[in-house]
Amino acid sequence: DDYTLKYYLTNKTVNFYHKTMMMIILQERKWSQIAEGARRKVDPTEYLTQCQITTPMGAGPFKFVEWKRGSYILLEKNPDWFFKDQTLPMGNDKLKYDLKVDKILFKFYASSETRILALKNGDIDICTIPAADIADFEADPDMTILEWGNDWLDFIGFNCTKPPFNDPAFRKALHYLIDKEFLVDKLQQGYAIAQYSVIPAINTFWCNPDCPTYGMGMSMEERIQKAIEILKGAGYTWESES
Repeated sequence: DDYTLKYYLTNKTVNFYHKTMMMIILQERKWSQIAEGARRKVDPTEYLTQCQITTPMGAGPFKFVEWKRGSYILLEKNPDWFFKDQTLPMGNDKLKYDLKVDKILFKFYASSETRILALKNGDIDICTIPAADIADFEADPDMTILEWGNDWLDFIGFNCTKPPFNDPAFRKALHYLIDKEFLVDKLQQGYAIAQYSVIPAINTFWCNPDCPTYGMGMSMEERIQKAIEILKGAGYTWESES
């Protein structure tokens, strides 16, 4: 029927369900022409990456109105939003989806300095700020700082199908050498959490608190020695350790 999809996999993959549930639904009227154009190309992927959608269409709470490149994007309330005025369970509470604003204007700034200046001058209502500037804003009675844990994480990804990154021992040794506590304390001024799971720590329902915490509390010298130990145990050799 029109509401059923069947998938036939040529290879088994552990992330099939995740990729499927995270798939983006596109508007057929707009994207069918682009897809047809890609089919006629020698390199369809290259063709698709070059396509630019200047008037995006979605089904979210706001509709696209205008995009002035390098300056701003204007959105307005979507009266046909499917979640409008619905009350849905949210943990032990309930959340009513009720839009409080009619329009949102996203302004672009060339640097964090100009963005912060615009906030102080009252040109914008809200923006993200670097961790180094938080103390300055906390001292300003006209400013309110909102903190919340991110439900995503920043990470360094590798192509685990190619050497040496396809070797778990090599990846483990590399893990020991990345000082997450230093990154949190020095670069993020303490406004971050060292993550040892692929699930963000704020997602307590799914995050496993018992994941190995490679390198936690170790000095850099201890980290280096541990990495050397792992690599030697896996059969790696090199001319000098200095």
